[in-house]
Amino acid sequence: IAEHDYRVRLLRLTQRMGKAAGVDRGVSVATGEVVVFADARQEFEPGTVAALLSHFADPKVGVVAGELRFRRHKRGGYVTKSLGFYWRYETWIRQSEATYDSVIGCSGAVYAARRALIGPVPPGLILDDMWIPLHAIMAGSRVTYEPRAVAWDIVQESANGEFQRKVRTLAGNFQLVVLVPALLLPWRHRLWWSFVSHKLFRLFVPYALVGLLISSLLEEGFIYRGALFAQLMFYGLGIVGFITTKGDKHGWKCRVCTFVHVFVVLNAAAVAGAIAYFTGRYRHLWVR
Repeated sequence: IAEHDYRVRLLRLTQRMGKAAGVDRGVSVATGEVVVFADARQEFEPGTVAALLSHFADPKVGVVAGELRFRRHKRGGYVTKSLGFYWRYETWIRQSEATYDSVIGCSGAVYAARRALIGPVPPGLILDDMWIPLHAIMAGSRVTYEPRAVAWDIVQESANGEFQRKVRTLAGNFQLVVLVPALLLPWRHRLWWSFVSHKLFRLFVPYALVGLLISSLLEEGFIYRGALFAQLMFYGLGIVGFITTKGDKHGWKCRVCTFVHVFVVLNAAAVAGAIAYFTGRYRHLWVR
């Protein structure tokens, strides 16, 4: 249908250059005041584009983030439930940020931005859905949230699938700080604390967990022994969760164990993301 619609224009890149190159090329030929961004896999709810555009009547709004929702995988169990819980928590953070001032990052599957605020997208950029909102915030605009603008996806079937996705995303967080070091300077933009607390603190959680475990091992006393026992029990539950998710999907499952397993996997992804970025092994090209 689209090939017969004069309003649709297909842009082809001569070689694989990554999403950033595609975004930059598309924005460079766009003529409208507002650009709507979407990914290839997700599906929009009817009325999503109208809901996004409704906010641009306010000249202070530069970017509008939509809401990415997940349908459970048909073979998913407690892993998909745990990942769904994580994403609901992330969505709540974004809604709270919008209530206070602005959302720090959007979902690349559903958001819109004023074309004048987008600017050149650096080649090899991993997270255009953070680069563009942060660029708008540092320019003095607001990034708001629209829960009626919905894109549907399918939650990952396994913790391993989510691990690979998070490695790429968290490597992108390191890339952003390297590309825009002003993000670390509180006097350069008004939402410094929101950025640090939402996007950077999570990168250091695994090291804090390791430090807590080591200090509990080295120190003596009832409190430290109790803390050590609690941590060993916690990671033991994670091991049980790992074992049970590898077996028959109809076998015995422990929901708490699976949740702990997913928590550990996501924190391991933060370490893997740092290693991937600083060793140059991260990918900005999509890989099946």
